[in-house]
Amino acid sequence: MKYNVLVVDDELDSTVHAKKSARREFYNKLNGTFQISFLEDPAQLQSTIETQNIHAVLLDFFLERWKIDALTILRKLPEGLPVGLISGHWQPNFEKLRLATAPPTKVACVFSWEDFESPERLSIVSMWMESVIAKSRGIAITRLGPDEPIRILHLSDIQFEAKPFKNLEADTGNLAQLIYDHWGGGPTFIAVTGDITEHALPSEYQAAKKWLQTLAKDLDNAWTDDRFLVIPGNHDVCWGLGKAARVLPTKDVLVPEDAPDDQQSIYKELKPFAFAPFRTFARDLTGGATWQAEEHSWVLSRYRHLGVVFGGLNTSEELDAKSAPTRRVPDATLAAYFNALRAAARENDAVVIGMTHHPIFVVAEDPKEEPGIANPNDFIKSLANFPGTYVNLCGHVHASLSTMVDKKTSSILEIVASTATKPSRARHEDTLRGFNLIELTRSNERVTGLKVVSCKYERTGLVADRADVYERALDSTFRVVRPTRT
Repeated sequence: MKYNVLVVDDELDSTVHAKKSARREFYNKLNGTFQISFLEDPAQLQSTIETQNIHAVLLDFFLERWKIDALTILRKLPEGLPVGLISGHWQPNFEKLRLATAPPTKVACVFSWEDFESPERLSIVSMWMESVIAKSRGIAITRLGPDEPIRILHLSDIQFEAKPFKNLEADTGNLAQLIYDHWGGGPTFIAVTGDITEHALPSEYQAAKKWLQTLAKDLDNAWTDDRFLVIPGNHDVCWGLGKAARVLPTKDVLVPEDAPDDQQSIYKELKPFAFAPFRTFARDLTGGATWQAEEHSWVLSRYRHLGVVFGGLNTSEELDAKSAPTRRVPDATLAAYFNALRAAARENDAVVIGMTHHPIFVVAEDPKEEPGIANPNDFIKSLANFPGTYVNLCGHVHASLSTMVDKKTSSILEIVASTATKPSRARHEDTLRGFNLIELTRSNERVTGLKVVSCKYERTGLVADRADVYERALDSTFRVVRPTRT
């Protein structure tokens, strides 16, 4: 989107450094990147900011014709609005500059008129403005064009062990090559929907981290770790730490298994430490972008200006007496998660890309092997009157599926990924090896459609097997265009 920048200058039509160009023309050089508007009367400052949704201000340091100074303007500007001060006479007025930029200050940077003269220096001004505006609005600086698609590599159930899988390097090379052939480049994001390790041991997380970071760099030399999106699965519960709640402190033994359930856990407050290795891994992998607090969900709204909001939910949070996940998501976690999502999704009509390890809507043929969360109705009720479109990425079942569920007030698309790394012989015979390539098409910075390409390993090699295409209506609901073979 184009950010709105207000210029506050009392001599817009005067020349700069005796050059022929007027100041207004200098400012207008930024119009290709920003929407530039000019304050013609200082009395209209506050009304202009309120009515035009101003994102930053360029302020002339001297306002002699208006008989006011820059400090007067600064005091009237709202908190959080970044300001760039401009003058051609900084050195003889250093003391005034020091006062203007002394804490607490709204001044983000200072410029001279020479910064507007050459394209090279003007690009620095543009970079500063984009950076400080993004920071003030809590969004990320991205390299996407206005209608460039968002591409997500969806991995799940990679279940790393400390010892590398056989043929992992060759398989990884084939994976990267297929992505390049299909997209002509790397993904915008890499989403991993749980079961990152086999036993949640630190050595296994180290192996997974090394593989993910190497893959990301191979796909994109400019990769930044905050584009990783991860959640835990049932295999990411460290049972050794979780069972510490059952240790009798005076005897160094576990509570007997035949003890009543309400006596199984002596120190329930120790159970959350079962996720400590995962949290350390997730914070290191993502550069602290997610899992900074001890909650069991997160919402990432830094990319809402692109039309998407990401959310992660730990569906393995609740553990039974023996530290096995119950697959039930507590009410407090659901409430916190959806309250944050609603607030973030209201802006820019954003599509929510949610992530759970266990599916919400996938139903097993055998009720004893129910793969989804234990309380799907609670999840569905939380989606009531959701302001936008919800897409849920998940795994757990080691299969590739896309399920469209229409509700009265929203549409829900669930996308399941198989396992890209675990050899089939190490899993059940019906385990599918593969991953998903998800592409969100955009128009005028709004997500208008979604395509899911299911990739799988066959005897002949890795192939893009199936493509499901959805379009997004004006009411924000998704509709199936076609399920097809690639």
